[in-house]
Amino acid sequence: MDEKIYYGEQLKAETLADALLAEFDHAGWKAQKIRQKEEIAVQIARRPQVRRGGATALTVRLRQLPNGVMVQIGQQVWLDLAASMGVTILSVLRNPWNLLHRLDDLAQDLESLQLRDRVWQVIESTAQMVGASHNLAETLSNVICAYCGTPNEEEASHCLACGAPLQLNLPQTCPHCGFLVPAAEALCPNCHRLAR
Repeated sequence: MDEKIYYGEQLKAETLADALLAEFDHAGWKAQKIRQKEEIAVQIARRPQVRRGGATALTVRLRQLPNGVMVQIGQQVWLDLAASMGVTILSVLRNPWNLLHRLDDLAQDLESLQLRDRVWQVIESTAQMVGASHNLAETLSNVICAYCGTPNEEEASHCLACGAPLQLNLPQTCPHCGFLVPAAEALCPNCHRLAR
């Protein structure tokens, strides 16, 4: 399961869900939004009436956080898609001219293989439109003085109000998934990639 966190006060899970519905609920795709306790699930699948290519499905979970949205994309269903590609390969091996009859199926299968990437593109572009990113919100990146409670710039070494030294061990966000990474750690505990 892929997971990313997008930070932004204006970003809402509902906005991302509506963007996914607008992109995928037409032509050969069917998308539906399901509200659960604290999250929204968007299910995307090939319409059953489509006779070309294999069927596939994917679920996107959107959870509203205090300063953004956590996005999780589940595993894509591949069985019918793999079978369709296998039929295409076998028919072409028997007779290369069969490829002409299977071009529509092959095109649908290739589009289905790109479903996960298309979902991430829709989410990324929607998040960028409302000014969200993987970076911490400005209010979270301020350093609060332990002595007087004054917010200071992240780069400040001493408090702007009282002159006390500020702690430099602030958490960072992972550039890959947006997860908070403690200052002492180099690897993200969420996606296990280099966080610096």
